[in-house]
Amino acid sequence: YRGPSPIHTAIANGDTETGVTLMLLDAEVDHGPILAQERVAIPPGVTRDALDALLAERGALLLERTLSGYLAGRIVPQSQDHAQATTTPLLTREHGKIDWHEPATTIERKVRAYSGWPGTWCTLPTDRRLKVLSAEVTETRGSEAPPGTILPEHDHLAVVCGVHRILHLLRLTLNDAKRPRAGGTGSVRENEQAQGLYAMIARAALDRRYSRPRKRAMQLALDVFSEYAANYRAAIGLAVDGDPSKAL
Repeated sequence: YRGPSPIHTAIANGDTETGVTLMLLDAEVDHGPILAQERVAIPPGVTRDALDALLAERGALLLERTLSGYLAGRIVPQSQDHAQATTTPLLTREHGKIDWHEPATTIERKVRAYSGWPGTWCTLPTDRRLKVLSAEVTETRGSEAPPGTILPEHDHLAVVCGVHRILHLLRLTLNDAKRPRAGGTGSVRENEQAQGLYAMIARAALDRRYSRPRKRAMQLALDVFSEYAANYRAAIGLAVDGDPSKAL
């Protein structure tokens, strides 16, 4: 890969291997003669941020092993096979827009590939933008509902994608906000996760083992969460229960 987004592209395409290359600069992008290369396996489920860090470390080590040999004249630069090059795009926000007709595995890879920038997102019926920060595909379950249909799950949202596979949305945020919504839900029937978390905080606030300042902090959290849980569903306006007319 050449160009501005080789790491994003490798993950989004489902590649199992990438690498680092040391090359000399010339007038074109990533076009110069090669000094050294190293293949790197792409770990399953890796995000762009994590793979970026891994390749930076491998590249630094490769540079350390190569530089002295090049300066001493022991390494001769080799021309690239330009016919094998693939130029990657300059990513824009539109690259991260989710098309629910794509297979769930493709969307899940994009969630990992576009973590940070440009992010993966869709538009809700309320015209608010919902960003998907983490997702998971369950291979053992499918649905005949149309792509984009929301299905209720115990503690998160699930969406029907292309070829009738289901993508589980594990972490979400609204309108590019930096703080993820708790559990990425709020629209699951009786909001079971919200109720469970509320009950857990309530029990802790009454526990005699905790100090008074800590119990006051828990009570404050309880009050804030109570208001949040009551208003969250109405705020984002998500539809559930597999109604095709309420698809994302």
